[in-house]
Amino acid sequence: MSLGCGDDKGTGGSGSAGSAGAAGAAGSAGSAGSAGSAGNAGSAGRAGSGGAGSAGSAGSAGSAGSAGSAGSAGSAGSAGSAGSAGSAGSGSTVGELLKSYEMGMMLDPGMEDTWCVVLPTGNAQPVDIARFDATLIAGTHHMIFYATDEAVNETPTRCNPFSGVIPGFGTSNGMAKALTITQSPHEVLTFPVGVAYQFKANQNVRVEIHFINASSSPVMGKGKMDVYKYAGTPENRADLIFGGNININIPPQGTPTFGGTTNLSPGDKIFSLTGHTHHLGTRFAIDHVSGTASRQVYESLDWEHPPYATFDPPLSFAQGERLRYSCSFFNPATTGRPVTLGESFYDEMCFYWAYYYPSRGFLFLPNL
Repeated sequence: MSLGCGDDKGTGGSGSAGSAGAAGAAGSAGSAGSAGSAGNAGSAGRAGSGGAGSAGSAGSAGSAGSAGSAGSAGSAGSAGSAGSAGSAGSGSTVGELLKSYEMGMMLDPGMEDTWCVVLPTGNAQPVDIARFDATLIAGTHHMIFYATDEAVNETPTRCNPFSGVIPGFGTSNGMAKALTITQSPHEVLTFPVGVAYQFKANQNVRVEIHFINASSSPVMGKGKMDVYKYAGTPENRADLIFGGNININIPPQGTPTFGGTTNLSPGDKIFSLTGHTHHLGTRFAIDHVSGTASRQVYESLDWEHPPYATFDPPLSFAQGERLRYSCSFFNPATTGRPVTLGESFYDEMCFYWAYYYPSRGFLFLPNL
């Protein structure tokens, strides 16, 4: 702090008080601001002339600035939302694509017919199958995919449905197993974990498509089947039960129901099934029957796009248990004739496919 010095005579004025130190800036959030520095003391007044004036008193030191107020605390962050639970693993054993099989053709207005190709798989060794993935486009009523002993014929050729499967339905130069029927624009059949269908070495397949063009313009009809391998070694082989009633006779304006039963063996397990009629079909139902008790396991009211039903766990059968199926029809007066079993859209059918394991082979079990 500086001292005042003597000067000319006269009354000495008091020195000005030093300015107060500036207040400390407010502190950052959470911390208090620092105190301001004390102001310097004022200079002493000069002595008056003639007689020595008294030295002016030193100015008082400026007061220290007040400490800055503590900054407000920051708001607490919102709690993070809980993460969604992870999806359960599917345990899928679907492997790589084995092969795509397809057939397509231009359909004239009003055309209705069934066409086939027989295509090679080209597998030098037996191969296990985990999935059938089928796609249809306009003009394709349904597609049936077979494993067959027929010779390869890659040129679309008119054919009879179920040749080599149902006695009396056309001719075939080899036996065939009807593996899938596709009745919707896109259908996927995936086998359960541990279960696979097996193609034998050098397996040929038949692609059979029922084409209908009800329009007045040409349309392209096409069906495609993608077959996927099983990844790993399956515990069980799957196979097909193909059943139905071939004694259909629907009188004009009639509303009959046809059906039957299929006896299963102890230990059979069915994991998927579907039904098939033509346009007069009004209902397809399947029951699991045990003694006098029964339980409906399948129903479709849509003849054009009947679904596949899948079961997880599978339907299991004990001694004496069976499937009971029924197909209901309505034959309007406009047909003007009885309608019987046949391959045309204007004829009728009552069939079902059931996929089961462990395999006892392909089973054709009609009610004759």
